[in-house]
Amino acid sequence: VDPDNGLASRLAQGLAIATHNVAPSRLRNLAQRLEGTCPVLVVCAGRDRLVRYAAQRHVAETLGLAVVEVLDLVDSSHGVTDERRDEVNAALARLLEAAEHPARGRVSSEEPVGLRSRL
Repeated sequence: VDPDNGLASRLAQGLAIATHNVAPSRLRNLAQRLEGTCPVLVVCAGRDRLVRYAAQRHVAETLGLAVVEVLDLVDSSHGVTDERRDEVNAALARLLEAAEHPARGRVSSEEPVGLRSRL
């Protein structure tokens, strides 16, 4: 939330949190701001009942080159961090590595099943 945008910005952020819906223009703006400056990991859970799987994939696609990895766990639910703790923690470790060594870039297509390359 940009504090300079005042109440409208805060309301938009609150609505996004409550509905899990973010305006396409906001996602594109975020992608432009993040690309090359902050690597992003998107964890998709195919059986999530709170955030639709299609919406999760949409976020990954819209954030584009800012996304260094999509951890695609189609058989997991909203509690993916508990259900698949080892895989999520390994992806977070790779994200931190990408942040520390940006020249190494994105996850390769040689990653285990469940991971999608963002090359």
